[in-house]
Amino acid sequence: MIAFIENTALKAVAEKLDDNKTTVGTKVDIRHLSPTPVGEKVTCSVELTEVNGSQLTFDVTVEDEHTKIGEGTHVRYIVDEEKFMDKIER
Repeated sequence: MIAFIENTALKAVAEKLDDNKTTVGTKVDIRHLSPTPVGEKVTCSVELTEVNGSQLTFDVTVEDEHTKIGEGTHVRYIVDEEKFMDKIER
């Protein structure tokens, strides 16, 4: 669920960023509310609720075909992609 949330938030803002920018996740605060049967469709929605400089805060909801299975917040930061990748490689 966490990977799904992070990917959804990344994709939600990716097209709005300058070409040399990306976002990295720094905090996830999610309540897992209910299990989902194997094979059931799961959807994730994010809403950008706060922009504080390069910090982006999202409200997150994850649902299966019957009920809400997760909710909370996710924080990402806008970073220079090349500098970030250089840092990782070192």
